[in-house]
Amino acid sequence: MELKPGYKQTEVGVIPEDWKLSTIGAYTNWMSGGTPSRSNDEFWHGSIPWISGSTLKSFAISTSDQFLSESGVMAGSKMAPSGAVLLLVRGSALHNEIRAGMVVSPVAFNQDVKALIPLSGLDSRYLTFFILAMESDLLKLVSLAGNSAGVLDTELIKNFKLLLPTKAEQTAIANALSDADALIQSLIRLIAKKRQIKQGAMQTLLNPYENGRLKAGWVVKKMPEVCWFQEGPGVRNSQFTRSGVKLLNGTNIDQGELFLDKTDRYISEKEAYGWYSHFLADEGDIVIACSGITVEKFHEKVTVLRKEHLPLCMNTSTMRFKVTSKELLHSYLIHFLRSRVFKEQIGGKATGSAQLNFGPSHVNAVEMALPPINEQTRIATLLSGMDAEIAALETKLAKYRHIKQGMMQNLLTGKIRLI
Repeated sequence: MELKPGYKQTEVGVIPEDWKLSTIGAYTNWMSGGTPSRSNDEFWHGSIPWISGSTLKSFAISTSDQFLSESGVMAGSKMAPSGAVLLLVRGSALHNEIRAGMVVSPVAFNQDVKALIPLSGLDSRYLTFFILAMESDLLKLVSLAGNSAGVLDTELIKNFKLLLPTKAEQTAIANALSDADALIQSLIRLIAKKRQIKQGAMQTLLNPYENGRLKAGWVVKKMPEVCWFQEGPGVRNSQFTRSGVKLLNGTNIDQGELFLDKTDRYISEKEAYGWYSHFLADEGDIVIACSGITVEKFHEKVTVLRKEHLPLCMNTSTMRFKVTSKELLHSYLIHFLRSRVFKEQIGGKATGSAQLNFGPSHVNAVEMALPPINEQTRIATLLSGMDAEIAALETKLAKYRHIKQGMMQNLLTGKIRLI
């Protein structure tokens, strides 16, 4: 195939003629971090941000939720200077993602992270974006340690091929991608703000008390009085099939949506329409994950089944709800299950520690304050409008992320030139 003018063939593909093909190791110095003794309080709770595998976030790094003192840094950690690129090289996250971020102001870091110090000729932001763009290729380098933690072999990373434009083009590429990232981050902050506003609105609108007394027209009911709920059965692994009727698992519910492709578990049609027929879900059922979640995440684990989701059989770790009383609207029940009122009641009754579990016996004790039907309609309409606004912003966010991914692939391989 004939090459376009201004391009050359290399072992990693076609790149611009004026770009170099080198390695990450050839243009970086490396630093290893560490962890000072946890038993010595003098090493901790200082003013120096300390980055670990769990706190390392991609892109810009300036602070953390853990801090060291100067003596803590000297006793076991290291300081990464401004412009260094921190790379996660060990941890369970490496099974799914590569994490790399440029240090904005000096931070300390632990042994799960390496600091790459760019040499002359390499832009720190360009290196950060390049590493993140090569995620799928870098993940192939991950080997499994004996404790099942993912590990990125240092020598393999150092020998990883680096496409190197001129310094001016590196800066232009980094500027373009930084602008795209800034737009994405602003949307993320806006969505978080809208969610906080909605949570505050829910707390106010669903509050049945005014001046310490129940509001006029409101009644308090136990959940079994106004709705029916059912926990999924414990289908055994030996019953799973490759086709038939899909099983609903808690992991299928995320951010208020249903993602049936997150699991590949089915049950045979014979069993689904036979022994388990009373666990077959219906259109309009409100479903919630009830195992392996935290109180803070409850509102993300509630969704409504649509016709295209069916047929679907309940499984363990999930519950479904149906309205059984004229005193309760379906739309109001959805928002109640996502509310702090429900979270706090179920959180106090659920079993488990970091990962909570609850079932019908816990829901039986939950009290639900119900306003008149016309007020339920008003509340549900207002909250649904907020949900729609947030969903529209999330759609825009997904679009911008997709655009940025395309930019990274084109700019970091030279398919599109900026100078």
